[in-house]
Amino acid sequence: MTTNKMSATEAILKLAELVAKDNVTDFMEYLEQNRTKIHNGVVGDSYLTEKLNSILMSALDKFVG
Repeated sequence: MTTNKMSATEAILKLAELVAKDNVTDFMEYLEQNRTKIHNGVVGDSYLTEKLNSILMSALDKFVG
């Protein structure tokens, strides 16, 4: 696994953790700070893309809906 994939995976898991904790402020800050790292890691990786999409949908349901 490349460094980009590893750091993106860690960032995605951290996002999932923040959603589970119902912490919208920290979620938004973390997403903003790590968006490039996440983007670069998921490009071309369908598994990470699906995982990220799932987390983002959960965040929308929890924080907006």
